[in-house]
Amino acid sequence: MTNKLGESAMKVENEKDVEIKVVGIGKIGNSALNEMIKGKAVEADFVAVSEKQENLDLLEIGTKILITENFEEKMKKVLENTDMVFILVKTDEAKNVKISTAVAKIVQSLEILTISIIAAPSAAEFEKNGKAELKQFTDIIITIPFEKVSEEINKIFIRNIKVVVDIIRERGIINLDFADVNSMLKNGGTAVLGYGTAVGENKEEVIVKQVLNKILSEKSVKNARKILMNIVAGPEIGLTELSKITRILEEELEVYKARIVWAYAMKPDMKGIVRMTLIATDFSDE
Repeated sequence: MTNKLGESAMKVENEKDVEIKVVGIGKIGNSALNEMIKGKAVEADFVAVSEKQENLDLLEIGTKILITENFEEKMKKVLENTDMVFILVKTDEAKNVKISTAVAKIVQSLEILTISIIAAPSAAEFEKNGKAELKQFTDIIITIPFEKVSEEINKIFIRNIKVVVDIIRERGIINLDFADVNSMLKNGGTAVLGYGTAVGENKEEVIVKQVLNKILSEKSVKNARKILMNIVAGPEIGLTELSKITRILEEELEVYKARIVWAYAMKPDMKGIVRMTLIATDFSDE
């Protein structure tokens, strides 16, 4: 296990702003971009990609790219000086997996960290519809199976992006910079995310169980070799409580040999509350 407290994780210096772009594919992907823009939910630049002009017209602001003969040239221009790209796609729209694979291939050619978030009828269905090909050109893939969600796909897209972005952007007592996140997610393959909020007594135990129960995946987190966590809590949470959370997670998942890194931010207005997000990747069974 790697605990960031034992390394040079007490980072307070301001590195250069990380350039993040969110690329929405097709009607649903562009709709998600619009919701992010309207709600100011994510600090990033937005790029809509589609073979249909009517899908691009959904985006009120941002960059719009219609798939034409010079598509690759346009994408490379838009991605100049970018550090991280999210690709959003719903697989039940015609050709969307193929388009997202083409985009991911361009992103990877520029050596940019690439995270694909896929909304699919089920994880098994996506396996049949081109996951293997897309996986070649993306660092991590997060699959959202329709059958396991009861809320709007847009909201889940946004929350998954925020889990990663907040780890980089949020400054706290123990920070992870982009280099930390990049080293954990680069070539990570399938990834699963969990999140939760706990209050009151035994909140360290409650938050771990809550996060694990909210993971939308059939994949066992016990097989993850890398786990990235972000903890935000009130002033009463100290090193003892943070170490307890990590220990409970290890015991629950039996991941004593996994590399675990984490960030921690203290919020005075969150007294008695702890919030945690988790990204597990680099699975031993892939």
